[in-house]
Amino acid sequence: MSAGAEDREKGSDINEGVNSKCSYGFRGVFRTVPTYFGLQKAALGLSPQERRTKREEDEDLRFDPEHYAADFMLQEEDENICNALQFRYGTGPETLSEAHNALLQAMKTDDSVARVHRLIGLTEYQCYHLLLPLLDILCANAYDRRVTCGERSVESRWTLITVSATFSWLDDHAFQSASDVLNSTLRRTLVFPLVRNRKLAAKVAQDTISVLRAGTLSVLEQMLQVHALLEGPDEYTTPSENVHPLNMLYVQPYCLWLAQEHRDNRPEMRRGLDRVVRELEETELDQLGFDLDRIERSASESERRELPQVSLDDTVLDLMQQHLKICTDEQQQPTATTSSTEESSPCSSPPSLSVDSETSCVGTK
Repeated sequence: MSAGAEDREKGSDINEGVNSKCSYGFRGVFRTVPTYFGLQKAALGLSPQERRTKREEDEDLRFDPEHYAADFMLQEEDENICNALQFRYGTGPETLSEAHNALLQAMKTDDSVARVHRLIGLTEYQCYHLLLPLLDILCANAYDRRVTCGERSVESRWTLITVSATFSWLDDHAFQSASDVLNSTLRRTLVFPLVRNRKLAAKVAQDTISVLRAGTLSVLEQMLQVHALLEGPDEYTTPSENVHPLNMLYVQPYCLWLAQEHRDNRPEMRRGLDRVVRELEETELDQLGFDLDRIERSASESERRELPQVSLDDTVLDLMQQHLKICTDEQQQPTATTSSTEESSPCSSPPSLSVDSETSCVGTK
């Protein structure tokens, strides 16, 4: 039974009572969404299932087999891919910094506190369901951290928003399980960013698992990093990039909820996290679509066909020709003409021996 079906059977749907036709953001409490950089406007006005269908159609349309094949062939040579695959992903400090604590305090407006206060006492299944969109955001953040080796770039916000279906398509209510979320996010890493590699996708999955396994505080730390990235330093901000709504829609409510759960240390939240981790560890990355096995196989076969084919007979013939040329060159060298050369030549005749008849001794009888 899927997570969503199990929750409905228990009467514990986290979005119960929310009009899901045109609801957005954390628990679907928002009815309108301001335009922001990276938002797919086609998602507006659609139900959660319609958003998902449209999103997957868009991904199928935009997937580039040649780009994927090129990254596959260069995964052991391209510096960006190699660095991303070798990057060591940290899970964050054991305590929040003063800056992050101050940021949490600044988030606590009357509305946000009241909204999160209503989440006190969630069951394990409700926590699990609420963690699914959060998982999508964590995966997108893990991808950007890995491809930039922990150093955010001017494209990091675009990458984060684009890779996350929650951020780009407001597609968070249709997720049914942790495996569903993982496959959804990793599909997008193979369609939109510069580096598109299945091994990298597997690394991103492991990074996300390590963050979740470290506990609520580790997840909160990652979300505070996402908040800072969306706000962006001045040199990364342009008038057209209004990403503040994402912090309002998702990041701030999630941060406050995670901080509350960390403070209360409730077993329901711990079990919800454990369930997500368990499902992720059991997920096989074979549902990403795009027929990746065939593309990789074709790329490998194409590379083998392009390699020069040298038979054994050709090699032997080449060696014989080289040997014949050496012998010919030696025969064409000019002969020596000087007497000194002749005397020193190892091929000249030995000097003749003369016999003095007067001094020769011949025995007679």
